[in-house]
Amino acid sequence: MRGTPPLLMLLLTYYGLPKLFMLIGVDINDWAKMIFGITGLSVGWSAYLSEAFRSAYLSVDKGQYEAALVVGMDSKDAFWQIIMPQTALIALPNIENLVIGLVKATSLVYVIGLIDMYNAATDLSNQNQGVYKLGIFVVLALVYWLIVLTIEWIFRSIRNDYEYVTV
Repeated sequence: MRGTPPLLMLLLTYYGLPKLFMLIGVDINDWAKMIFGITGLSVGWSAYLSEAFRSAYLSVDKGQYEAALVVGMDSKDAFWQIIMPQTALIALPNIENLVIGLVKATSLVYVIGLIDMYNAATDLSNQNQGVYKLGIFVVLALVYWLIVLTIEWIFRSIRNDYEYVTV
C-alpha cells in the first residue's frame, strides 16, 4: 500500500470495490461517495500508520519488557503498561505528520465526485470567470494552514500532557 499514490487508492476503492463486492453478491453501488473516499484514504494511510508504529515499537529497548517480566508483570500487562506508552510517545511525531498529510490528501476526493474545499474554491473561481482566482486560492491555502496549525497544537498538547504523565 505504501507504494501506491493516494489518488490511485481512491480510484481503486471507488471503481474496484463495487466490482469486488459484486463477486460475493453484494451491491454497494448506491453507497455514498463519502464512504468510498474515507475507505480509499484510510487504506492508503493505514500502511504508513502501521509503519510508524512498527518502527516506534522496534525502537523501545527490549530490556524494558524483560525488566517488567522480572518484577512480576505478566506479558500482557508489560506490553500495555510499559512498551505501548513508550511506543506511542515515540510514534507521535510521525502520526502527526501522517494526519497532516491525510488532511492535505482530502483535496483529492474531487476525482470521485465529492465536494471538498479545493473543489468548492475552483467552482467559486469559475463562477467569477477567474477574476478572483488568486485571492480564492490564497484563502484556501490559509484555511489549510489554519487546519494544520490546529493539528500541530493538538499534538503538541498531547505530547506535553503525555510527557508530564510519564515523568
